[in-house]
Amino acid sequence: MMQLKGLVKELKRYRFEYLFISPFYILYCIFGIFPLIYALAMSFHNYSGGGSWEFVGIGNYRDLFNDEVFWIALKNTGIYLLLHIPPITLLASIMAFVLNSKFIKYRYVFQLIYLLPYVTSAVAMGIVFSILFSESLGIINTVLTFLRVPSIRWYSAELSKVTVAILVNWKWVGYNMLLILAGLQSIPLELYDAAIIDGANNFQIYLKITLPLLKPVLLFCAIMSTIGTFNMFTEPFIMLGGGPAFSSTTFGIYLYKLAFQYYRLGYAGSLGFAMFVLIFIASFIQIKFFTPRY
Repeated sequence: MMQLKGLVKELKRYRFEYLFISPFYILYCIFGIFPLIYALAMSFHNYSGGGSWEFVGIGNYRDLFNDEVFWIALKNTGIYLLLHIPPITLLASIMAFVLNSKFIKYRYVFQLIYLLPYVTSAVAMGIVFSILFSESLGIINTVLTFLRVPSIRWYSAELSKVTVAILVNWKWVGYNMLLILAGLQSIPLELYDAAIIDGANNFQIYLKITLPLLKPVLLFCAIMSTIGTFNMFTEPFIMLGGGPAFSSTTFGIYLYKLAFQYYRLGYAGSLGFAMFVLIFIASFIQIKFFTPRY
């Protein structure tokens, strides 16, 4: 009771301050909290966007285990994770180390250039890359033909995920590079000076100082890349539409088709929360892996 009175007193005291920040919380509740609760309730019903709701309990979630496309999307997402996280982390780390070097001039210009793909529209990039990788009129295959190298079927079921990964990696490597560069610049130089005085070589300095202090940044990059991969939609949808034969289908594409093409909104809601569980598990594994054990 005393805590409630204290809360009421606090609200009265800062009523104008809370009034000024209230639009954010009102909009967040309307467009964030309410849709989340609505989708959760919808996932336990058979609902097609019109008419009544038919309660099916966990039926939608049970159907996911028997859904062949769900398992294909899960497999594709796992492959995308392997094609995204290691290459992006490696390339971003190399670029960050190079830009952090004292011998690089105009580093801010390079940072801007590397960050441009991140701020460019994903739809526009998808269209451009679709033209670049076109099997008949694409610039890449044209160059290969000029060099007397056989053309590559970039949109085939075997290479579709690689084609999408090239675009996604090109878009996100600059963003991750900037994060890792900020992490490198936050490491105190005194640690390096002390290690050099103690006779440590460059590899030992990297292994014992740089890498451990960069682990939080690398963890953040890995988790954000994982979340982005699970939610990936624009790039494979614009370039391939999820095909051929579901070879590039992601959870985002499948959820979109379920909700807005097949009007299975309840089932789409269950897929969305299944994605949340999978992202949580993947992030938890990464946190356990990156957390040092003392």
